[in-house]
Amino acid sequence: MQRHHHESLCQRKQTERAKMDAVRSAARVADLLVATVDGGVQELYINEKRIELEARALLATIAWYRKQTDQWLAATNAINSVLKEIGDFENWMKIMDFDSCLSDGLQADAFRTMHYDRRSKYDAIVVTGDARFTRLHVHQLELEKTNLLLPGTLYPLQEHCPGKL
Repeated sequence: MQRHHHESLCQRKQTERAKMDAVRSAARVADLLVATVDGGVQELYINEKRIELEARALLATIAWYRKQTDQWLAATNAINSVLKEIGDFENWMKIMDFDSCLSDGLQADAFRTMHYDRRSKYDAIVVTGDARFTRLHVHQLELEKTNLLLPGTLYPLQEHCPGKL
């Protein structure tokens, strides 16, 4: 009986040991499972924080680029309006130049028809309102031979408005 009792005690100890080993193994498995799940959750949490920081940085960069683009558009619009004004001014200047050449030509024609002095049959003194062209001699015979002038007509030299009139 003692032996039976002894075997029973040994068996109980062995069962107790096996039970403790099973509990430890189960706890270890549970800890490993929790660590694995927690590790994934922890990694997801870290990635989520990193993504949030990158999203904030991206939004700040987008805001900066939007502001920069607005500044560029404003500068481009200003340049375009200045170029338009320059074009308008240039067109106005061309019109004024043409009008002044036309006015000078008409004034010279009127003045010439009223005041000219024939020195000989083929030489003439052309008098215009511009001091640069006062008392210019035109040899009309040579020009008439080239069929550029009508015979007997006096033509002023208007070099200050080339290509006009």
